[in-house]
Amino acid sequence: MPIACGIRKGADWPKRLVFRDKLRMEAGERFVQGDENAVIAHDLRVSVRSVQRWRKAWSQGGPRSLAGLQRAGVITAVR
Repeated sequence: MPIACGIRKGADWPKRLVFRDKLRMEAGERFVQGDENAVIAHDLRVSVRSVQRWRKAWSQGGPRSLAGLQRAGVITAVR
């Protein structure tokens, strides 16, 4: 069975994934509005680097590219 290394899977794991997807979608809406990365990061309580990564994905693939993005530094492997 595939296991995503580096992710602590507890009872709230699916909720956290949904929450992160909602944050990314909110950021995408803010990109359209022209908000700066630092302002978005502050308002969403995430790092500026995360917003930079999300903006890059959004600019390359549009809103759909934000859905299901993994956290930076998370390595997935099949065990």
